[in-house]
Amino acid sequence: MGIEASRRVAGYFQDDWKVRSNLTVNAGIRYEFGPPMTEASDRIASFDPVTGSLVIPNEGVRASIHPLFPATIPIKTAAEVGFPERTLVNNDTNNFAPRLGFAWRSGIFGLVVRGGYGIYYSSEARKAFRSLTTGPFIGSETFDNTISGGLPLFAWPQAFPAGGSARPLGVQDISAVARDLRDSYTQQWNLTLEKQFGENGIRLSYIGHGSFHLPYRRNVNQPRAGSTAFNQSLRPYPAYRNITLADSGGTQSYNSFQAEFTRRFVKGFSLNSQFAWAKNLTDSHDDDALGEMIEDAYDRCRERGNEETTPRLRWTTNSIWEIPVGHGRSFGSSFHPVLNAILGGWTASNFVSFATGQWHTPYFTGRDISNTNVTRGRPDRIADGNLPSGQRSIDRWFDTSAFVIPAKGIGRFGNAGQNIIEGPGQWIWNLRLMKFFDLRESFRLRMEARVGNVLNHPLFIFRTKEADAGMNLTSSSVAKISRQAADLAGDSPVVRQIMVSMRLEF
Repeated sequence: MGIEASRRVAGYFQDDWKVRSNLTVNAGIRYEFGPPMTEASDRIASFDPVTGSLVIPNEGVRASIHPLFPATIPIKTAAEVGFPERTLVNNDTNNFAPRLGFAWRSGIFGLVVRGGYGIYYSSEARKAFRSLTTGPFIGSETFDNTISGGLPLFAWPQAFPAGGSARPLGVQDISAVARDLRDSYTQQWNLTLEKQFGENGIRLSYIGHGSFHLPYRRNVNQPRAGSTAFNQSLRPYPAYRNITLADSGGTQSYNSFQAEFTRRFVKGFSLNSQFAWAKNLTDSHDDDALGEMIEDAYDRCRERGNEETTPRLRWTTNSIWEIPVGHGRSFGSSFHPVLNAILGGWTASNFVSFATGQWHTPYFTGRDISNTNVTRGRPDRIADGNLPSGQRSIDRWFDTSAFVIPAKGIGRFGNAGQNIIEGPGQWIWNLRLMKFFDLRESFRLRMEARVGNVLNHPLFIFRTKEADAGMNLTSSSVAKISRQAADLAGDSPVVRQIMVSMRLEF
């Protein structure tokens, strides 16, 4: 890893315009520019698909190439192949981000209408630069340091063998970044209706976004699927093994309906309850800043499917209730001080959440069906695969008979899509009880009891960002769930936990 440097500058203009007493419009525009990262010594390398050569910034860094890097692999400078010299990635200079919003008090049944649109840029894809800092400048050697006559074969200062050998042709893996890598951006839009009923309010919203130029990775040295058994000569660039190219052509489409009910804190009670229905489709299923490695390097569209972490339905409710028992409250105002200390003055806070399951992809291992030297992939799907809710259990969550593993060497990929199995839903109830004890004029003691997962309801889940044996059709654990996890917000324990605390305030 070299010494990396990056810069990013931005400017914006925004104005709020009160068109009428009941209509306000706000508009603005933002511009961002973040040139690609640089490395202090220019020791980076990428790949040029046109010439099939590695690309280094200039002749000055050629001397830093590891001596065991295969001499048979062509290496050209950025100037020779038309790449930008220090970054090997072109600047993205058109990052204009307009914003527009409005709020209108309609006068019709007291409805308030709000809406907005905006474009937002992300520089996450630029982190792909870090994959350029290895290349031909870093190598590894393996050797055995045997003991002979009680002495090691290699000892300080000669701790390593004097020579080594380069890898044979066709076994060199490299990472590269597309020369025209773009910054990802998202277009967001929303429309909301609001109505106030005294201390209560209702909000109905449509929220959507479309994301573009999302990062993903593909092996540009993958041979096309076909009936001919794999051999190295079928690769587009036989001098290499895998060439992992980080690109930025992914897309995502999110649409949701959201409803919210709010009650202000009145008469010792407040409530906020939210419901959301959402559908989130993407062909860039992130597992890190570089995006996912797609199965077929020549067909990114077949990766389009549910985004794994977005549940179809979600409902959450928060409430605060001053229990009306004790001095100064509706009941028990004449309690004896001892009884009031035990039963009176408590406040209860509740959090309840329900969400349908995350999305998962069945897969198989140990068989190259496409003749592309890939032994893990998606199967053929001949039925839905999702069992009715009444038939699901942790020992058989989905119907494995809905999937067939194609024969070895059939010459194509499986037809199953990404994230087609809905995992277990999650629901949780957390409770907090709190009470203050007045000790002296300026001192009081706060006592609090928190109960996480009050009903001790198990939260079963398949892994999403890593392989789960429960989704592996070649595993004896297929369709079985063996893992518990926190809720989707990540803030609730797997098992019931009770915590009691006291704090002196003064």
